[in-house]
Amino acid sequence: MHPQDTNTTVAKSATHFLTGTFISRVTGMVRDLSMAYWYGTSPAIAAFLLAFRLSNLLRRLFGEGALLNGFIPFFEGKRKNDPKEAALFFRDLFWSLVVILTFIIVGLEGITGAILYFFDLSYGTKQILKMIMCMLPGLIFICLFGLSIALLQCERNFFTPGIAPVAFNLVWIIAVWLCRHQEPYRAMMGISVGVVIAFFLQWWATLAGVKRYAGQFLTFREWLGARLFTQELKDMVIPLLLGVIGVAAVQINSAVDVIIARWASLEGPAYLSYAHRLQQLPLALFGIAIASALMPPLTRAIKHDDHKNYKSLLKFAFGRTFSLLFPGTIAIFLLGGASVNLLYGRGEFNNMSTIHTTYCLWGYGLGLVPAAFVLLLAPAFYARRDFWTPTLASLISVTMNLVLNIILVFGLSMGTLGISIATSIAAYYNARFLLSRLNIRILSAVMPTFVKVVFASLTAGIATLLFGYFFLHDPTVRLFLGDLTVEYSREFIVQLKEFLVLTSFYGTIFLLLSYFLRIDHVLSMMGLSKASV
Repeated sequence: MHPQDTNTTVAKSATHFLTGTFISRVTGMVRDLSMAYWYGTSPAIAAFLLAFRLSNLLRRLFGEGALLNGFIPFFEGKRKNDPKEAALFFRDLFWSLVVILTFIIVGLEGITGAILYFFDLSYGTKQILKMIMCMLPGLIFICLFGLSIALLQCERNFFTPGIAPVAFNLVWIIAVWLCRHQEPYRAMMGISVGVVIAFFLQWWATLAGVKRYAGQFLTFREWLGARLFTQELKDMVIPLLLGVIGVAAVQINSAVDVIIARWASLEGPAYLSYAHRLQQLPLALFGIAIASALMPPLTRAIKHDDHKNYKSLLKFAFGRTFSLLFPGTIAIFLLGGASVNLLYGRGEFNNMSTIHTTYCLWGYGLGLVPAAFVLLLAPAFYARRDFWTPTLASLISVTMNLVLNIILVFGLSMGTLGISIATSIAAYYNARFLLSRLNIRILSAVMPTFVKVVFASLTAGIATLLFGYFFLHDPTVRLFLGDLTVEYSREFIVQLKEFLVLTSFYGTIFLLLSYFLRIDHVLSMMGLSKASV
């Protein structure tokens, strides 16, 4: 067991990742604000978001998800025996990935071009395919970015992977403002070009760390003398394919969600996208931060047969994640409308856009905690080189999601709200399946903390809901009851005041209850306790 891998180091690594991610998410929010202000939830932006989702399937398959989880166990295993062997493994994987992605992207460009040339398609569909063709070349950079951040995380560099997307967001923002006065579909094509440049700069932001690592073991000539598709890479193929199957199922399902949303409403993909971005903020700041910091230490614990620390790290991660994200779930329902209105409620983003986006945010909010648990549980299996269990869980949950989409959207006519609820239910089942297969009594060990957090969150939530209804005339209660006639203020000062007052009220009550109940994971984040670490 590496002597530095403890609950404290995981917490510090997660904090570094969180710091960088917070900065990148702020710029991402500015990006979304710019898009919402100039284009609202128009069919053109909905088409762009659909094209972006479809063109990013390769990103999830070969970039951030399967590759990262497949790379770390193999890399740590080789580094334990010989650091230079691990560096050569990274080099060979890097150049092999470049070759594979180049062939795939060229093939997809050809197929998409042929569809455009030979088939008589509607104007909107043609624009979607053109935007996909425009964005596809950038995927080679985002996939290499995924490999780079996997290496940096093994090197305990979590700040750079967290903050690198700032470059991506800034370029996107510049593209939005340069194209803001153009015809909507033409503007989306311009932004698509900006996305490719953004992907490149995001990858470029990680190169200094990668170069610093490679320079310790490899000369420049050795770096260029790569061996493509070596036996070591072939040994990684089966685990990687299992990861790809699981991620592919999830991403295909996600793409189907957006297609169904567009079927239900031309603005549907925009509602889902804006809501998903808000739901991803707490998930990225806490769930993904802790999961990213957890994977390398778990792998090293398995390599050194330190099962006691393996269990300790998992229990710590579960307690910390739930303590931070369950209050966030309650906040999504209390502050969802106020936050959507504050961030997007101006320009072309009208009152109905606010209402429907809030409903989608609530639907996604139901799955915030289970989605975070999946992020924590999957690395626990990957560290043991068990790639099949997370893949099976993904396939089952995806099937469930598709069935629920059909029932909720087409059977019960719930529209985009039904899609977001189906996603959350599937995430809950995924987490439950993985927990049942882990054979570690995690929940029972952290149950006292869970009970305290639930009590504090619900008490603070009910108090805030009543305070907002009676003193601020907040429309959340009416929206809960299905009243679509509620009106949100379009004045920024009023929007800001309502959000800050409700947030401060909820946060104050929750933190006071956390102090009196001694919820250590919350107090440690405030610097008031060391018990959790």
